[in-house]
Amino acid sequence: EFRRVLFRSGEIPKTPFFHTPIIDPKLSLETDRSGLGMMAYFVEVSTIWGDVLAQAYRSEYQPVDQYGEPAEEFHQQQMAKLENWKAGLGAHLRPSQDNIDRAFHGGYIGGYVSLWMLYHCAAMKLCRHVRFQYMQPEHIDRNLAQTRHHAHEILRMMPSLAKANRERRMPRSAFIISTPFMGYAIFT
Repeated sequence: EFRRVLFRSGEIPKTPFFHTPIIDPKLSLETDRSGLGMMAYFVEVSTIWGDVLAQAYRSEYQPVDQYGEPAEEFHQQQMAKLENWKAGLGAHLRPSQDNIDRAFHGGYIGGYVSLWMLYHCAAMKLCRHVRFQYMQPEHIDRNLAQTRHHAHEILRMMPSLAKANRERRMPRSAFIISTPFMGYAIFT
């Protein structure tokens, strides 16, 4: 509803695109985010996803002596970014049955689900695509636990989506959220 009010009034919320020292820190991601739309959150999580993908593909070619500590530092930084992203989401985008129902009725369920799939997939790729033979055992255990948690969260969302879908009184075979990335996330 707040998007419609902003649209009708002609107000365009300021979106902090980059997190660099050149930009005024008061415009950074820690400021009031109540006016951000879903696309702004997509930009943020997509940036993290891109960094994770790049590192996953690069790590295969990194010399062993450059892998251990730098890889752990990268892991810590990206997990912190993901958690900050999640903490900064508007209340209407947090995972809950009420928000899923609202997203269905509001017509933005595809975006809502894709947002969460991207978040969980970024975390899983970060934890899974590593050179475990050069990692400390406690870091391997942590990565396994984090991967399991995010996989569980993806699968846990499915019954909520099915419930909301059934309550729309659609045919059993009609499931309106069908994107290649969602299939990738479930398969992952």
